[in-house]
Amino acid sequence: MPWLERVDSTISRQLQLACLCSAVALSGCVAAPKWVAPRRVTSEMVNQALDEPSVRDADLTPVEVPEIPVRTNLRPCCAFGTELRASLGPIPIPFFSMENIIGVDEVGPHKYDSSAFSTEGSTQKNAFADENNGIMYTCRGGFIDTAHVRDYADWTLFWAATIARSIETGTTVELPDEGGHRRVHIKPLSRELIDRYGLRRLAVKMAQWMAFKLSIWHEMATWYGWSSIEAYPEYVSAFSPEDLFSNLLGIKIAGGLLSNAGSAETDSLYDESMDQWLPVAFKHLQPVSVKAGKAATHLVDGVWWNSKARLPDRHLVLRRDFDIGEVTTPWLISDAYSSPEMQSWVNRECGGIQQPIVLLRPQSLEGIKFSDLMTLEIDVDVPDPFPYPRVGSNRITQADFPAIMHSIREQSYKIFGPESDRPQRSAQ
Repeated sequence: MPWLERVDSTISRQLQLACLCSAVALSGCVAAPKWVAPRRVTSEMVNQALDEPSVRDADLTPVEVPEIPVRTNLRPCCAFGTELRASLGPIPIPFFSMENIIGVDEVGPHKYDSSAFSTEGSTQKNAFADENNGIMYTCRGGFIDTAHVRDYADWTLFWAATIARSIETGTTVELPDEGGHRRVHIKPLSRELIDRYGLRRLAVKMAQWMAFKLSIWHEMATWYGWSSIEAYPEYVSAFSPEDLFSNLLGIKIAGGLLSNAGSAETDSLYDESMDQWLPVAFKHLQPVSVKAGKAATHLVDGVWWNSKARLPDRHLVLRRDFDIGEVTTPWLISDAYSSPEMQSWVNRECGGIQQPIVLLRPQSLEGIKFSDLMTLEIDVDVPDPFPYPRVGSNRITQADFPAIMHSIREQSYKIFGPESDRPQRSAQ
């Protein structure tokens, strides 16, 4: 199994998926990245990373960039909701309730390519430390899954280093299977193009674009029955309301971190830098307390999720965010409906109004399309019937994603109803 080790019992598999995972082995530590990560992260730097305004780039050369090991682990994400219950087939699991809402101060230290638990670390601070991932609610970013944030920040680091090292020669990168065999083709770039835009800027922007493409495929594969844990369906987690925004948030944070010039002194620089960036970025989104986060989750019970359903029932999550366009807007609970109870919560926790931070996902750099520079290629292998775009071939690229998303959206309407792709509830 490419992502998580097989566990002995079916129940253990289910508890893994529900973020109650047993310890699993990790791959080797990240090599020393020669990127800058300032010792102190400021709110202004987070503003720049989140497109307000653009960050000034400084350059580097390919020889400065180390080889970063490809990611082989998948952090267990948390199913949307709170106080979740589970079942084994038709049989409810007694005395099981999962509390997956966390507060910003509970977020643990980062470890590149971590899995369920960190059994080793690149610094003494991180050794044997749990990242303590979960879901928090923020007034400006909605629900944030910290496992997704970390996963796609790590992917951005990997791709930035890989692109920078091979930008003049091009390369093909074989990735661990996930819903099929994946590979990425990187074309060689001309010296004129590198000199015009700078190696660092090109590598980071291309890395962010590819990391988000991989995040879309993960959601697609899960929608069509792929599971990181054998024989345990993960339909409930596909395109959950917090997924795409959390993915892009991690990509933006990593982009901000990597875009600052400097040098790395130890192989723990990236982990240490993420430890500084994450709390500042999360606080920029105005997180609420655990108690308030649970209350926010309950306010959208019956609209975004169904507290009466049990894991792994796909009807536990009733609304799905399928927006893979160039702008990613978070789902805020006040978008779901208006009521005195909802307004009271917003007044108390968010100062009376929720102002979303909208994240941009550029498709090009000053007219140069990233799709002309990189290609994600997948030989699809998922359990469920798949809308293959070409007869007789199971191979797709990112160019096929819009058509596949159309099929997924149509299927969602049939399963969850015509409102399943938006946060709003019809007026009653």
